[in-house]
Amino acid sequence: EGNTFENNSETMCKALFTFTDKNNDGYVSASEMQNLIEKIMGGNVSVGLEDVSSLIAAVDENDDGKLSYAEFICMFIRLAEWKESIG
Repeated sequence: EGNTFENNSETMCKALFTFTDKNNDGYVSASEMQNLIEKIMGGNVSVGLEDVSSLIAAVDENDDGKLSYAEFICMFIRLAEWKESIG
């Protein structure tokens, strides 16, 4: 039973990754991530590209300035923690 949640969250994350990766290159760039964060935070919050870049740098294992799927998941875990800490 615990498994269905795992599978659902995996499917949801994949869908979100695909949705965010506008140019379908298999990576989420800083500007793609910026769009997503602004959507999540609700359009009235603007997020600077520098902020997004430093968020990406925090989880960007190979320092290519963009997020692979695994890095994208790490980013979300961090964002959730960050949102709680400022909430």
